[in-house]
Amino acid sequence: MRQIPHIGITVIAAILIAAGHVGAAQNAEESAQNRPDFSGHWVLDQSGSSTVGGGEGDKNGVASGGGGRRGGGLGLGAPIGEVTIRQNATSLTVDEQRGARTLQTTYRFDRRKVTNTMWVGNITRGRATTAVFTSRWDGAQLVTTMSVKLPDTPNVGTFKEVRSLDASGRMVVELTADGKPGNRKAVYRR
Repeated sequence: MRQIPHIGITVIAAILIAAGHVGAAQNAEESAQNRPDFSGHWVLDQSGSSTVGGGEGDKNGVASGGGGRRGGGLGLGAPIGEVTIRQNATSLTVDEQRGARTLQTTYRFDRRKVTNTMWVGNITRGRATTAVFTSRWDGAQLVTTMSVKLPDTPNVGTFKEVRSLDASGRMVVELTADGKPGNRKAVYRR
């Protein structure tokens, strides 16, 4: 074996680090190519969606306590009926219409925190509050942790949202709450 004179550890380490960065960049690019594109206008498919407890209530949005119509059960109200999504390489933006109100929610893919306004409760009696979102990709799923300031209390609720596309191209959004059984599953079609 031939020795190369005067090549120090520093040069070898620099070469190995550079090779690692190239490999990491290639893995990130391959991973980005496998991410679903959620862009478009989506409409809730009630037949594929499920909820836990609670309820949207009667035709005026008054909760019945027994489940009523499409329930939320997690304190966030029923799944939204229609959303419009814009997506680029670094983020996803969701526009949702709740009655006369429109809320825009941003998800960053790099785990950086984003403060969003969120609607808590049913359409007629609910209210806006702040929430801190932290999102990351887990394969083809966008996983988001939300810390939601609960109105009229000093408490913060923690929720986990998993967004994916199923085999038929429908968007599936599953929401769970720390300390509460069950989940809310909303399925949307383009």
